[in-house]
Amino acid sequence: MDFKRMFKIMFIVMGIFFFLNIIMVMINPPEKEEKEVSITTVSPYLSEVNLEVVGASGEVKPMNVSGWIGKDDLLYILGEIENDSYQTIEPRWVRVNMWDGGENKLGEEETFSYAFCLGPGDKSPFVLKTDKLPQIIMVDVGHRATQEIPFNFEVGESEAEGTIRSPGVTLIQGEVVNNDDRGARDAQVIVTFYGERGRVVDVRKAEWTTTFDNFKPGDTRRFSLNFKSDHKIKDYHISVIATEKY
Repeated sequence: MDFKRMFKIMFIVMGIFFFLNIIMVMINPPEKEEKEVSITTVSPYLSEVNLEVVGASGEVKPMNVSGWIGKDDLLYILGEIENDSYQTIEPRWVRVNMWDGGENKLGEEETFSYAFCLGPGDKSPFVLKTDKLPQIIMVDVGHRATQEIPFNFEVGESEAEGTIRSPGVTLIQGEVVNNDDRGARDAQVIVTFYGERGRVVDVRKAEWTTTFDNFKPGDTRRFSLNFKSDHKIKDYHISVIATEKY
């Protein structure tokens, strides 16, 4: 057989094989691989500061507020805001006014809650870092009514998968189902941890165990949170937020 002809036939066969492989991948795309979720950094909070919280009334109120000196010698003010109204609201900012033990105002600083939309009774954590050391604080929440509707996510967590070992390693695993009729993007699992007195002692963002571009209605996604904690954790709350939808 002519070598040129044989080479031409081989080239055609390889081209057909390559083309068929592309078609098979398009028809049956490979599944996303599970990824290892590593232990994240140790909690940055060392010693608790006794804070007197005043001005906790209104439609959106602060709750479970605590203060901690961090390893960077700054004060971390942690807490939650709760929508105590009968309408859905959009939190705009969380402002913390600070005083010393007397009447001297040390200043005010702002941060944001994790959630962008809160239905009646919903709550969301916040964290503020400051170089001031107040004894008295007042937390104000700027908000406005919104026509947005929070996503309907269902968090599932079995006894075998959801565990707490503290002090030491804290491990939480579970799954989230999108029960909404809308798809969501940039969905995040936020875990708020509470100490012995019910106050917020840490806020963490869990990792999805598989990568995905969007969260379609009816889809189920698994998450995991694994980190070293310096606190004696008594309870925790899992919330799922979506900052972008289509």
